[in-house]
Amino acid sequence: MADPNPRAQAFYRKHGFTPDGSTQTDEDDGVTEIRMIR
Repeated sequence: MADPNPRAQAFYRKHGFTPDGSTQTDEDDGVTEIRMIR
């Protein structure tokens, strides 16, 4: 998911997901993405 995206992060946290610390930058648009796991 794109970071920052507080609305999406709140949704996933509500359903038991937490960020695992992994990030990736999309080469096409330069958006940093974070991975959340359950």
